[in-house]
Amino acid sequence: MAPTAGSTVPAAAARWEDVAVTSAGWLRDFWRRRQLNQWSARDTYPARLRRKYASEDERDRDGARLTQHGYRVVDETDSGATINVAPEQNVYLRVGPSSMPYDMPLAVVFYERDPRSTGRR
Repeated sequence: MAPTAGSTVPAAAARWEDVAVTSAGWLRDFWRRRQLNQWSARDTYPARLRRKYASEDERDRDGARLTQHGYRVVDETDSGATINVAPEQNVYLRVGPSSMPYDMPLAVVFYERDPRSTGRR
């Protein structure tokens, strides 16, 4: 349901409105947010992170969250697009190919945290 003129969007709905339409995108975003909240609560952050992203939006959202917690991008490998690497269909099988696509991530990003950072900025 789209907001109409003069109406307001609840904060919870606005927070999830940019998340990818796929359930996998939503789950990845939820998992990354949950991990970061746990590290923040315990004040124990890993020194180096490796994250795989399937879209630029995921990379931007997660990168912004990590930057708030003292991480910076150290290395980034960008494939340019999501590449479907599903194997060729086996003509000898009676059962059709798997419906699960094999997609490579758009980007792999390495983050490093400054040891002097204290929690959330």
